[in-house]
Amino acid sequence: MAGIVGAGVFLALALGAASMSDGLTKRIPECAGTAHERAFAWKVASGPQAKKDPAAVPLFEAIIDGDETGLRRLLESGTSTELRLYPGGWSALMVAAQIGCPVSVRLLLEHGADVNYLSDGDDADTALGVALTYGVWDGMSIFYALLDHGAKLETKFPNDTDVVIHAATLGQMKLVNELLDRGYRSDLPGLLETLEIIHVNEETEPYKQRAMERVKALIHEK
Repeated sequence: MAGIVGAGVFLALALGAASMSDGLTKRIPECAGTAHERAFAWKVASGPQAKKDPAAVPLFEAIIDGDETGLRRLLESGTSTELRLYPGGWSALMVAAQIGCPVSVRLLLEHGADVNYLSDGDDADTALGVALTYGVWDGMSIFYALLDHGAKLETKFPNDTDVVIHAATLGQMKLVNELLDRGYRSDLPGLLETLEIIHVNEETEPYKQRAMERVKALIHEK
């Protein structure tokens, strides 16, 4: 997993990430992705029936295309950050987290995006959960920025897990310990059960054992 990036570093990266390109449009190359990646982002955001509310399309289009100018214009003109392509679908913040675009995440948060929105359905998720799932491979700066902005660790997903248990299933044992440091106490028995069945490599094993010891002690304190 990429090293921990604090909120200050995140903001610095976000402010410097955009680059000037065609005409008056400022695009963010690392946020636009390939045609395949953009198609995947649309697929996730529009759901299994590929629904696209016309009122929400410009917002999602600006995020998925890495169009910083367009996103700023929409938000500054009063476009709601809470538009969805279909009721209960992914939020714009979730899509920005999935793409891994700190500039879009920052702009959405600055304009009041709900950091703890939980989408509907059997695969319901939050922006923090999305940032974890995709950040494991692409960097965790957005995950930490969302945490620092008030994202909750205890939100339950339909499979009765939360983001900390999800981190454990991904083998992110350093992160599990850090989230315990941040005060996670929501489902300690569930976390312990997950830690006991997850296999990790030799390098990660000490962090797993440390997490298990801490969780057991916390359960005993209760």
